Amino acid sequence: LSYGLSIKEFLSGAFNCNIEGKVFGGVSAKYFQKGVTDLAVGNGVNADLGLLYIPNEYWSIGLAQKNVLGAAGPINWDTGARDELTSYTTLGLGYAINQAWKILTDYDFSFSNKRMGLFHVGTEYRLDSYLTLRCGWEQINNAVSDKPYDHITAGLSLRLGGLSVDYAYQPYYGMTEDTTQYISFGYIFGAEQLTIYSADATDEGGQNVK
Repeated sequence: LSYGLSIKEFLSGAFNCNIEGKVFGGVSAKYFQKGVTDLAVGNGVNADLGLLYIPNEYWSIGLAQKNVLGAAGPINWDTGARDELTSYTTLGLGYAINQAWKILTDYDFSFSNKRMGLFHVGTEYRLDSYLTLRCGWEQINNAVSDKPYDHITAGLSLRLGGLSVDYAYQPYYGMTEDTTQYISFGYIFGAEQLTIYSADATDEGGQNVK
């Protein structure tokens, strides 16, 4: 469950300066439930905090602190065991080549060194106002080595008004039986349908438009 809002005015007043571009802040509350059939079930809560800075139409910079509750928000198993969710930081950078094509990268790291640093790189291309395609490369923790394991990911999004359906394909360690497929649903209140114009699109007056 997430909530975000513009905090540019707040930061400008707090630091007595004029910040160019847009600044947003957000928080996500998370509930976890894990289970192994006929063996054990665990659940827990935690939260994320984030900042997003958009200086212009091309660049965006993000900073997020994941699992801010740390040890105070573990996954508690009905066997009595506890899995602590490590708090870590994600720093991200995005660049929009044009209105339809974006390239993004981020890096996960932990100040406590409880989690190895991991890179993620991806790109998305919006074919039209309804369909977006994605692919990427990412690193994940390697349970048997101090070097991360990397693989290719893919996905797509379908958007109708404020309603969105997202699909992602994520293999693990090269084993097909561990491949995970994610399907998520979202709704943005007050959202307008995005429109993508072709390079030679013209307005009613015959002028080229972006």
